Amino acid sequence: AISTGDSAALAGGLKAGVNMSRLRFGDNVPSDLENVWKVGVVGGLWYNFSLGKTFSIQPEILYSQMGGSVKGPFPGYNRYIEVEQKIDYVSIPLLLKANLGRNFAIYAGPQFDARVSSKWRRSGLGEVDNKDSIHSTDFAVVGGIQLFPNSKFHLDLRYIHGLQDVWYKRDGGFYNQAFQAAVGMRLFGKKITPKAVFVPPVIAPVDT
Repeated sequence: AISTGDSAALAGGLKAGVNMSRLRFGDNVPSDLENVWKVGVVGGLWYNFSLGKTFSIQPEILYSQMGGSVKGPFPGYNRYIEVEQKIDYVSIPLLLKANLGRNFAIYAGPQFDARVSSKWRRSGLGEVDNKDSIHSTDFAVVGGIQLFPNSKFHLDLRYIHGLQDVWYKRDGGFYNQAFQAAVGMRLFGKKITPKAVFVPPVIAPVDT
């Protein structure tokens, strides 16, 4: 008997980590402004469907804290101020992963973000809800590496590059950007063994 192909694996679990994010400036942002990185948390679920020995598809559902601070002489103000923008998303990356060995993998793919909340805070003032000024969705591209992808625990290191201006009511040119580090834990995994196909033996004719 022979196999119809390589076995495939279904696996899934939890992940949690941190974002180092900022608002990347577009062409319309004054050059004397400075963007500052902020730390946020990320966590959620991941699921992996193997396409063979090398490639797999990995969708995730994550709660992700993004945003950043902007410092400088803002237009309309006569002094140097700092504004912190916080944006929390439910993020859904869809990744194509390539295993390059037992302990190393690379991946890339698109990410859809749905805004959960957004707040901003200016120097000397409290936080204000500004969800009406922030787009309710965002789109990004994701790329990264995974260490120990076949182990119970693995480490994800990725870069997130936002493609849409986060501001809704002004042409500011502010885009999400983040580096993310997270630890994943495998909760389940099931091997799918392909069905065997019976091939009858070939009997050589006997000369008479």
